[in-house]
Amino acid sequence: MNIKLSYSQNSHTKEQFLELMRKRARKELKELILKKQILLFDDGSKEFRVAKYFLEQILKRNVSLKTTKKKSPKTLAPTNLDREINAFFEAFISNKQYKPGRKLLSSVTEEEIIFICKILKFPVGKTEKKNEFIERLEKKHPGTKFAMYKSMRFLC
Repeated sequence: MNIKLSYSQNSHTKEQFLELMRKRARKELKELILKKQILLFDDGSKEFRVAKYFLEQILKRNVSLKTTKKKSPKTLAPTNLDREINAFFEAFISNKQYKPGRKLLSSVTEEEIIFICKILKFPVGKTEKKNEFIERLEKKHPGTKFAMYKSMRFLC
């Protein structure tokens, strides 16, 4: 089974796709200050299951991974690119400040997370409501979400 993403001309095998996503997760982890223990916020979402899988793959036994049902400044929150772009866009439109926080998988689209769940046989659950304006831009100009993400990281 080859995976074809909406923003790319390339198709990937399952292994290539998982390695690409693992590299993105590893890059995000490098930017976070990690201690001997990571607290991962368990919201029961598909993002949580994927984040936990990648943390276990990347960190192996070097760092202790614990899950928690409570959010705090020390917890690592699983998210996705679409959710982060929508939150940033809404904050920008309403003239509020966007607070990025400690998040993992913020560079992975919901489409990619759904593919990961299918490959790893995780339940997908519900999909989130998307911002129509951003979706139209992405359809007309593939890669817009990643450009917005890059700008968002620069500004925050």
